[in-house]
Amino acid sequence: MSELEIKKEFVKIVKLVKDPYAVAFAQAGLLLSGTSLRVQVRYVLNNLQMWRGKEARKTKHKLKLELSKEWL
Repeated sequence: MSELEIKKEFVKIVKLVKDPYAVAFAQAGLLLSGTSLRVQVRYVLNNLQMWRGKEARKTKHKLKLELSKEWL
């Protein structure tokens, strides 16, 4: 997943999620790049636990896949 794709997911989170912490972390992530952006994915995911629905599942899955790449 490219940085642009991660940022697209963050924009989706800002628009659709009601949790203020998840939104704040996603907004901050829009300004980051490289390792800092990948670390921010962790913070965003930790605050998406209450986000439900089809779009939530797809977005969380994409971000979790990005985290799993770090360990390969």
